[in-house]
Amino acid sequence: MKRLYITLMAAFTAVMSFAQNTPPSNAKQEQWWIESTFNYQENGEPAQLQVSEDIIVAFSGDDIYFYFPNPWGENSWIKGTKDSESGAYVFGRGQQVGNYGSMYYFSGYDGENFSDYSFYYSEATNSYSCFGYMMISSSTTDVSTAIGYFESTTISASKPVPDELIQAPENLQTQDYVLSGTSINYAQDGSISSMDNIAFSVKVGFEGNNVYIQGLSQAVPSAWAKGTLNDGDVTFEMGQFMGKVSSFSSYLMGQQYGTKEISNLEFEYDSTTGAFTARQYMVINAYKATLAPFAVYAEVSIKKAVAETPANPSVSNYTPYSAAEGYGTLELNIPLVSETGTALASDKMSYQLYKDINGEVTDYVFTKDDYIKLEESMVEIPYDYTDNYDIAVGGAYISIFENSLQFKRIGVQSIYRVGNEEKRSGIVWYTIPTDGINDIRRSESDSVIYNMAGQKVGNNYRGLVIRNGKKLLRR
Repeated sequence: MKRLYITLMAAFTAVMSFAQNTPPSNAKQEQWWIESTFNYQENGEPAQLQVSEDIIVAFSGDDIYFYFPNPWGENSWIKGTKDSESGAYVFGRGQQVGNYGSMYYFSGYDGENFSDYSFYYSEATNSYSCFGYMMISSSTTDVSTAIGYFESTTISASKPVPDELIQAPENLQTQDYVLSGTSINYAQDGSISSMDNIAFSVKVGFEGNNVYIQGLSQAVPSAWAKGTLNDGDVTFEMGQFMGKVSSFSSYLMGQQYGTKEISNLEFEYDSTTGAFTARQYMVINAYKATLAPFAVYAEVSIKKAVAETPANPSVSNYTPYSAAEGYGTLELNIPLVSETGTALASDKMSYQLYKDINGEVTDYVFTKDDYIKLEESMVEIPYDYTDNYDIAVGGAYISIFENSLQFKRIGVQSIYRVGNEEKRSGIVWYTIPTDGINDIRRSESDSVIYNMAGQKVGNNYRGLVIRNGKKLLRR
């Protein structure tokens, strides 16, 4: 392994002898292969080292030993013991790494404190994987002493074959589809924390009995998946590579409802409508053969995209224009469903504002002069667009630079396009109050406002804040 020479380590003395969890003399030792990412600081900046090399593994009864790589010195033995209930090999926190003037240790991390950490064995891939962090620190209790950590660690019996993205045929003819379903979000303890309705665009193409779908992973929308159509069923083989998510590889698979069992991803295909209906959870996973999901989707259907009339949007909050500040604000609610309740893809949705001054209705123009982050003036705003300053995704926050006190009404309209076909909602109008009282605006005094450090701030605070659970820019 390449040795790291960083500012933090310059003060350390040469590696000295130290106690290790050395395997017993009768332990069976084998040469395996490790893939991991080591994170550290170099000259005060985050840095990474990709670890890919031989590793010695020793077996003794229910104990396993890894002669683990050490970026700053000699490798060291760490010991794990098999847990009878989970089957995982648990490595106790505080196993010694080396002595650099003071002792250093390996520990896990539970999000707040150092902890034990586990490696899980997969018979399908003959490998051990650690889903958590392996921290190196000078204390077994004080997380501030951490100087680096390993993540995405897999130890395999043989050097793995590099993952390759699936390539669609060069002249594949595709159609626009919309994937809809429910995204399941998990808490740290494995319980379900929330479930959100989702819809996003994918492309589908057929070549004989092969079915190609692009966009199943929102993190890597360019990635293709390949399935096989047979008698009304489409099967996507488990473990198809879907690209890198941060430093992790990602793979497509199914997960059986009500279990942690992973499998091929299967769809029922309706040749009449061209619709696909999943028979399991659809999972974008960090490992080929062990459940560690980035994303889990339930009740997935994939249907041909058609231009449907979007449901009416609305103004959920309005802050009047202030001459002293030079702007007012709008908060919009733009449902990603049609007027009949069909889920719509956000990348095909946009919205437009209108102003009514003394009965004359005109477009509200987002000009380059006012919206300084825009590259050009805009009338219509894509749903997914943000300038990270005055316009939030989905119109959740919009600065209004024209004197809206001169407006009689402000209107908003949703627009949905598929191919060359366009459908528009009605224009929904919000009447500007003339008595100085905003009957739709939530009173600032009724809301607790926090800055991005989580501190309560007053109504006159300017900058990025969180109010009523939303990030807003107050200028």
